[in-house]
Amino acid sequence: MLLTDTIRRYWRDQSFARSALHVHLAPGELAWLEKRGDQPVANTQGRLSLSTMDGHWQAALAALHVLLDEDDHKHRLPLAISVASRWWPVLMAPWSDALLREPQAGQYLKTQMATQYGEPARSWHVTADDAAYGGPRLVSGIDAALLQGLREAAREHGRRCLSIEPLLSAAWQHMGKAGMQALALLEPGRLLLAASSRGRIYAIHMQPCSGTWLRELPQAWQRWTLRRPELARIAQVAVLNMSSETIAAALLPALGAQFRMLDAPGLPGWQTGVVHAEPVAACA
Repeated sequence: MLLTDTIRRYWRDQSFARSALHVHLAPGELAWLEKRGDQPVANTQGRLSLSTMDGHWQAALAALHVLLDEDDHKHRLPLAISVASRWWPVLMAPWSDALLREPQAGQYLKTQMATQYGEPARSWHVTADDAAYGGPRLVSGIDAALLQGLREAAREHGRRCLSIEPLLSAAWQHMGKAGMQALALLEPGRLLLAASSRGRIYAIHMQPCSGTWLRELPQAWQRWTLRRPELARIAQVAVLNMSSETIAAALLPALGAQFRMLDAPGLPGWQTGVVHAEPVAACA
């Protein structure tokens, strides 16, 4: 095992480790960075502000084309794309026997998305995890036109697409390394809370947020634990800041669970903060 780990670290650290351009699409900005293996490449991070008032994804998709146009004269790295929760939301769908067969499973999942996000969700591209029989399913949905647009952008610029995934999926990979069981994902105008057990997400909460994170985050967590008492056993919540604001970890409140800023330099759009600070009393 030690030899295997040593070999893995050696190959990961070499210059010929697989490189990729990681891109994040969100309302208001496009962010990107280059990674070699699991490590971000220095001085490759970038952000492009988007002057759109309605938050529609078309501006971000157009910005992606601009980015790839400018990068085409370089080595055409494969793409790994993440999409903000605004455009790729998630939910937990309760178990139903309809999940046992198609097309009933797909129809059931789209009905669940439409119930929470409106009738347009019936035309979305909807996927779910493979949770065990009888358990709730983690479901995500994206406008089929956006998904197709991302694939076409990669193809038009001669790029392989390694992944296209919701931000929660990309963020969870970083959260797993922190060894915590809950994640608070801060995005512009939106707060997502997720809890896991044995490596699988089993509870999700999403809500709009005005951006006053120091007040709204602990209040949202407290309300959620009142509705889901089993969450009260979670001792620490990882906080991943993908908003446009820098939040000092020293100001994060302590309210039952301890909130800890998550360091994710390999995630495009991540906002840095003071990671090793002690939490203080909850703000009024």
